[in-house]
Amino acid sequence: ADHDCVSYCGTGSILLERWLNVSGSNVTDLTSNANYPNNPSQSLEITSFTGGSNIAENYGSRARGYLTPSLSGYYLFNLTSDDQGELYLSTDANPANKALIASVSGWTEFNEYTKFPTQTSVEIYLIAGQNYYVEVLHKEGGGGDHFLVSWETPTMTTWDVIPGTNLRPIRCAEICGNGVDDDVDGLTDCADTNCSSSVTLSTPVVSGCINQPLQDIA
Repeated sequence: ADHDCVSYCGTGSILLERWLNVSGSNVTDLTSNANYPNNPSQSLEITSFTGGSNIAENYGSRARGYLTPSLSGYYLFNLTSDDQGELYLSTDANPANKALIASVSGWTEFNEYTKFPTQTSVEIYLIAGQNYYVEVLHKEGGGGDHFLVSWETPTMTTWDVIPGTNLRPIRCAEICGNGVDDDVDGLTDCADTNCSSSVTLSTPVVSGCINQPLQDIA
């Protein structure tokens, strides 16, 4: 995805990819696999920041997209996973600026927030309405499996799964008239059902997607 999108798709979901039949319980077993990152076995959108539980044995997953906070202020993030997991957050919409903020070196129960000190991030200041690239890497060997990303917000001091209302898919919104497949779905301009025939570069109103001024917001 292009972090210099002139318009981002609306909130509601985030991309989850899985690589099946990958042995081992370490994240490096996933990232060193020949099919990673370009050939996932499954791709789907999830409407909150959790990959589900008891999906399969010997697989890895990656969830990625944009986090868009509703309030400005300090946030804490927490990761639970079975087996290993890593949570990355960028300082902006650019994936190149991501940094590891939380991790699980072994495994946790689904709502076990304090097993490892590394599960919880330091306080991170976020600006309301800004898009921040976010990514989870997760590896399952055998037994139970899951990952869950929760946060404490400026107005909430208990862990809550990050909802789809604060997540955006890892793609740009489709804009008619620019000759570019903005949302990378194989359909360009008004051949894309996500793009109304009335949408042009001078009228940035994209059906199903967030309306933003045509400028670099990364």
